[in-house]
Amino acid sequence: YHGKGHFKRPMGPREAIKKAGAMDAELRHCLDAAVEAGEITPEERERRLEAETVPRCGAKTVNKHLDYLGGCIKWCNRHFGWELPNGFAATRLSKRELRRAGRRRRAMKSEELKRLFESPLFTGCLSEDRRSKPGKVILKDSFYWVPLLIAFTGGRLEEICQLTTSDVLEVEGIWCIRISDENDDQEVKTEAAQRIIPLHSLLLELGFIDRVLDLRKHAKRRVFPDLTPGGRYGRYGYRLTKRWTHYRRQAGLYEPGKDFHTLRHSFNTHLLNKKVPIVWMSQLMGHATPGHTAGHAVNLETASTYYGGAEIPQLKEAVEQFDFGLELVEVGGEWQVAR
Repeated sequence: YHGKGHFKRPMGPREAIKKAGAMDAELRHCLDAAVEAGEITPEERERRLEAETVPRCGAKTVNKHLDYLGGCIKWCNRHFGWELPNGFAATRLSKRELRRAGRRRRAMKSEELKRLFESPLFTGCLSEDRRSKPGKVILKDSFYWVPLLIAFTGGRLEEICQLTTSDVLEVEGIWCIRISDENDDQEVKTEAAQRIIPLHSLLLELGFIDRVLDLRKHAKRRVFPDLTPGGRYGRYGYRLTKRWTHYRRQAGLYEPGKDFHTLRHSFNTHLLNKKVPIVWMSQLMGHATPGHTAGHAVNLETASTYYGGAEIPQLKEAVEQFDFGLELVEVGGEWQVAR
């Protein structure tokens, strides 16, 4: 099942699949020839192959389309008294298949994260309309802050986008964000997802707290007031997701599957590699069962029953271990990411 945007005219599924297969075969042929001629390295071949292969729909997207089609059948049956069988419901991917597809997402390496956050959006662009082109303009809006917050807190996209200014608070002298469903326009994935995450020092140096205090001064309730609900489920991050994909394509950083959630996954993986206790990671990531965040089954029944959770200073110490070599430079009295 193929993604949209690669085909200039309407065509049936079989023709689309055939064309996509031919495009992928031509790409492999060209890259193999380039490797043989010494024009690119085998590593570059693999990177370009992953980035330039015709996108396929993800497992969740497949289920979403099947739900739409099934809904059409139900609507017809209800309004016209028909008795059409709904075969789409039976063809949905199971939870096990969705989990298997989700595990294929690979965490970004330190050099990949560094390259991403040293791109023009964070180091300086030409203008608001040309964020992917290097320049001297840094716009610290939602598009700037949301990727940084996901990467340095491990928060989910919607958790970050729905933050209110009251969700940014000091606990034991440590600036944190609170993930909750306290307000009507907020929701969390599970009860365990309600948590407090200490803010990484890099976020503080870049001025995140200054932003929040300024918003409070002007009686703004939400941290990102420019984000509005969109899509079928009214998500604050709906349009930001599409914009993030477009930006990475324009900046030459796009790779399939490397979406906002990959930043969260990378935060988790990097800290586990630093030997941060799994129970702490479950607390930071908002997972109900310690060990789930590790990506494999871990028998921690006793720990999960009697462990009361890490203190905020301990979690702060853990968060600070997330370091992939990003450097800051002071420009005009403000800190920004160095090129």
